Amino acid sequence: MYLVCDDLKIVLASASPRRKSLLEEIGLSFTVKSADVDETPIYQESPAEMVKRLAILKANTIAKNSSDKEVVVAADT
Repeated sequence: MYLVCDDLKIVLASASPRRKSLLEEIGLSFTVKSADVDETPIYQESPAEMVKRLAILKANTIAKNSSDKEVVVAADT
C-alpha cells in the first residue's frame, strides 16, 4: 500500500552525503536542512541509546521550523 500526497515535501535532517545518496538512489525528491545539535555522548549512554536520541533530536530540531506539509527524515549511526 502506498500513500500518495502530492503536496507533501520530504526534508532530510542531515548533511550526511551517504543519507542523501540513499534517498537519491530510491528516486525521492527532498531538501536538506542540517540540524545543528550537540552530539556529545551522555555518560553511560549505550551506542543504541545515543543514535536513537540524536535522530529524535535532529528530527525535532528541524520539525519545529517546518510546515505541516513537510515530512522530516532523520537518522544517526
